[in-house]
Amino acid sequence: MHAAEAIDGRVDETGRESEVLFETDRLRVRLFRADDARVFNARFQADPDVLRYSGKPRNLAQTEGYVEQAIRWTQANRDGYGTWAIEEKSSGALCGWISLGWHEGRETVETAYAIAKARWGKGLATEAVCGMLRYAFDDLGLVAVAAAIHPENRASIRVLEKAGFRKVEAADSSHYGPQDFYAIARPTQGAP
Repeated sequence: MHAAEAIDGRVDETGRESEVLFETDRLRVRLFRADDARVFNARFQADPDVLRYSGKPRNLAQTEGYVEQAIRWTQANRDGYGTWAIEEKSSGALCGWISLGWHEGRETVETAYAIAKARWGKGLATEAVCGMLRYAFDDLGLVAVAAAIHPENRASIRVLEKAGFRKVEAADSSHYGPQDFYAIARPTQGAP
């Protein structure tokens, strides 16, 4: 399925509004569902390894609130921004999340993502980010996308670099501490 056949008022082949934003070879990026909260908490929000560079663990009640907020924000946002669940097509298992949104203080559209620790090292983050870039550039018509990464998070830096991002600056975030900012511009027509 191409991202143009996705959510935000778009319909699937049956005429129903689709919860799928886009698919890649191995992944389906879709709206969160309320029943994702328990698995999301165990694999992401309560796992200190996954959160090492991006925040503090949350309990199940906090995660349920986060998932509800992500659902509301994504469904209400008519700019095409949101936070989506990533599931493996082969098993239907929730294996990550990815977001795209406006960063007010930096005046940029940024993506963020995480993959469950059990799925690290399989190229899933790179596949999801590349899919998000196709959605951002082809469907939304964005001219650039940015990402903020802790400078010690070598795995995420490699994901961004494989997807074509380049480091543009280093800064400190009051919430996350040191951050390196990466960006990628939409490829020009006819570029190799």
